[in-house]
Amino acid sequence: MPRATDRTSLRTRCSILQNTLTDLDLVVIDQSDDDDMAASVLHPLADPRLRVLHTEAIGQARAWNRGVRETTAPIIAFTDDDCAADSTWLAALASVYDELPGAELIYGSVLLPTVDSGKDGYTPQFSPSGNAPRRLLRAAEVWGAMGANMSLRRSLIETIGGFDEAFGPGAALDSGADTEFGLRAMGHGRGVYVHSGPVVVHAGGWRSGHDAPQLWLRDGVALGGFLAKGVREKQPRLALFAIETMGSQVLGAIRLLRGPGPSGLRRVMWNLRGVVVGIRRGWTLPKNG
Repeated sequence: MPRATDRTSLRTRCSILQNTLTDLDLVVIDQSDDDDMAASVLHPLADPRLRVLHTEAIGQARAWNRGVRETTAPIIAFTDDDCAADSTWLAALASVYDELPGAELIYGSVLLPTVDSGKDGYTPQFSPSGNAPRRLLRAAEVWGAMGANMSLRRSLIETIGGFDEAFGPGAALDSGADTEFGLRAMGHGRGVYVHSGPVVVHAGGWRSGHDAPQLWLRDGVALGGFLAKGVREKQPRLALFAIETMGSQVLGAIRLLRGPGPSGLRRVMWNLRGVVVGIRRGWTLPKNG
């Protein structure tokens, strides 16, 4: 669990410890400014399965990589500090990995909270269709899947490497670490799946409508970064994904122009502005390896 930022949020999300699957090791990577958070959380919970590790290094991908290094389990699940896990979350994941030896990366459901936080805003969500695990065959299908409910086999990390720390919140390219990893896994021919069964609730994920342009810009930065990385590091799947996604968004905006409101066009304009920023930043970052 990365990006813990306050005591109340962190304590609430540690309800993961109440999952029906009890054989677990919960590692929270604390990137807050308060290095006393670990003691304040560990003391009231008093659970030997929980470790809170403080780090001054920020970034979602850095937190994920640190969490992987700090654990030894063959299956690793990730969520965010603004999500609450369903009581069967881990059991559902374990069942899928047992049944599908070829599944190496799974994106699960990120659902809306039952209480509406207001009309002037929205909560990001991801809800795969169907009740059975489904393997992703097209790169475009990875867009929209969320690292807030992502799990993988440790062997996948050992095969393709960890998360690219240039991507994701807190990094130079401040989105897309989960998407980049999924695309890289697909490029290596690994089994990438979505499944509606494992569930977390985006309990603290409400965004004001005024935040939308910055989120659209952030997504564009990620796309530009994908394009730059794909060209520089000869990863055509990544570059083509960025081009296809930008193309589909432009077409979608053109369709929306026939309806009320300019939101579709505004989104594309913010995305494209972010793409330019992402290309510039991605082109100047050091190459991996």
